[in-house]
Amino acid sequence: MKKQIDIAAIVDKLPDADRSGTESKFTGPAPDEAKKLVASVLSGGRESILELAEMICDANGKGEKNYKPGYLLHAISLSVGEKGRDKERQVFTSAIASLLGGANPPPAAQEFLLRELQCAGGPEVVKILGSLLNRPRIGEQAVSTLVSIRQGSAEQLRKALVVAAGRRKVVIIQALGTLQDPESIEPLGVATKDADQATRMVAIRSLAMIATPACVQPVIDVIKKVSTITRRPVLDLFGGPYGPGALPLTGEAKVRADQARVEAAQLKSMRFWEYIQSNKAGLLLAESLAAAGEKEKARETCAVLTTSPLITENNFLPPTVGLTQNRCPGVRNAALRILAKL
Repeated sequence: MKKQIDIAAIVDKLPDADRSGTESKFTGPAPDEAKKLVASVLSGGRESILELAEMICDANGKGEKNYKPGYLLHAISLSVGEKGRDKERQVFTSAIASLLGGANPPPAAQEFLLRELQCAGGPEVVKILGSLLNRPRIGEQAVSTLVSIRQGSAEQLRKALVVAAGRRKVVIIQALGTLQDPESIEPLGVATKDADQATRMVAIRSLAMIATPACVQPVIDVIKKVSTITRRPVLDLFGGPYGPGALPLTGEAKVRADQARVEAAQLKSMRFWEYIQSNKAGLLLAESLAAAGEKEKARETCAVLTTSPLITENNFLPPTVGLTQNRCPGVRNAALRILAKL
């Protein structure tokens, strides 16, 4: 049975924080003293860890007026992560994970606890973290923690992706690319066709980061699609000086026509940004495939990058007919350099 530990007394041994408007003198406790404080808390086992963690009230470890519980908890998370302390680490992480997902501690405090699991967490907590991925406020921090843990994390992220939406969906897709999870290629390929532009662009970037032969087709499909850009026919919707022989617009019709022109300009900018990002992802994929010895797939990707046309109609570049090479010299030349090394 673990002995009773006075956590409040241990916390109070830490030096006080600086006062606002005064010269900073804070250096933290001496290393030997810090180790003693950490050991004192750990000697009390799970109960002492929970008591300390429950002192955290916000994302900053109880704020600048009383930083001590968060400071000590972080010191413990770093200590138990050292080699040869796996048993202590699992006691620590299981205790912290048990506080996540409920109404208490408050969400801001749970964000702090999740960051501590980024330091010390392992496969033993990934299922709990997976259950938090679509929770408001703490979901994105749970994603970051899973990416830090890595082992077993991709499965939890793939499950969450099925029901994720909006910003959270984008964050999960980005995480799957960071983990370079080959089992995510199919759902990421679906995401490249999403109605949301940010989702599409993050998905193609993640495929380029995974960089296996199976990633090539969905990536080049996107590059081909965004390489054909035509002017949206909105300027002539209301007649006016933009239609052949039309009279100038006045009143509400002019307001609507001006708004249509603004929308057209915004759409043009968004499409060109998508074109640039897709080509960048294609170059990353080609380089990664070449480095992995997948020469044929690298050539296939470069072939699209060097020849896909950017067809314009009074849009970003002068009109062209029968274009046979990429109109962005930087993309074309980079792809040619990759080809030259194959």
